[in-house]
Formats: sequence, structure tokens, C-alpha cells
Amino acid sequence: MWRERLKDRIENPRVSLFDSLVRALVVVISLGAIYYALSGRGYHFQPRNGPTTGALASEPVTLVATPQHTFYWNQQGPFSLDDFNSRLAAWLKTAQTPQLVITADDSALLADALYLLKESRRQGVTNIRLEAHARSVP
Repeated sequence: MWRERLKDRIENPRVSLFDSLVRALVVVISLGAIYYALSGRGYHFQPRNGPTTGALASEPVTLVATPQHTFYWNQQGPFSLDDFNSRLAAWLKTAQTPQLVITADDSALLADALYLLKESRRQGVTNIRLEAHARSVP
């Protein structure tokens, strides 16, 4: 008596046209994603040494957040956080390549430093550096 194995009884599945189209679509999307990632269209890297277009890079402005919800602008201040938007807008009109360094003193709130970052980005400053160590203010 011969027994047929279950594995031998199962037929190969039929591949429908829909299955073939879905597989082809997955391959096309995967190849597109790989091309997009390798072509450099996603993130544009700007070197740390400043722009390479020949324009002179301006000195970065240092913003130091303090625990009293104020900030120092290049060792000048303290200024209220409410005055930051107008001060930044006036500076952006004169700066060729705006660069900011945002830090805080040793007892400042993280929220105040993040407010300076958020408002700077909202007004269009793209070259922003955050410092992890605390600075002392005058």
C-alpha cells in the first residue's frame, strides 16, 4: 500500500495577474525609494565651515536662555522672550548668512531654549547650533 505524502498532493499555487501587478508595483516603488535616497534629494548637507559660494560668513549670534524667561543676545541683555521675535526679524534683515548658537545657563529651563529654537526656525534661520554645555551670563 502506497501512501502519498501530503506535500506531494498540494499543487503549486496559481499566480494571478493581480498578484503579478502587485509584485511589480512593489519592485517599482522600492527602486524609486532607493534612487531617491541615493540621489541626494532628501537632505541637503551644508558644511560646518560655512557657505562655499564665496560670500563672507557673518559671525554667529549667541543666544543664552536664563531661568527668568529672559535671554542674552551676544552678552547683551537680559531681554524678555517676548522681544525675541522683533529683535530676530531686525537682525535677519541685515545678516548675509544668519547663524545662531543657542545655549542656556546652568539653571535655565529647557523650554526657554527650545522657544528660541522654534521661533528662529519659524522665521527662516536654518543654520542653528545648539550647545549642550551651560554658559555663564554677565
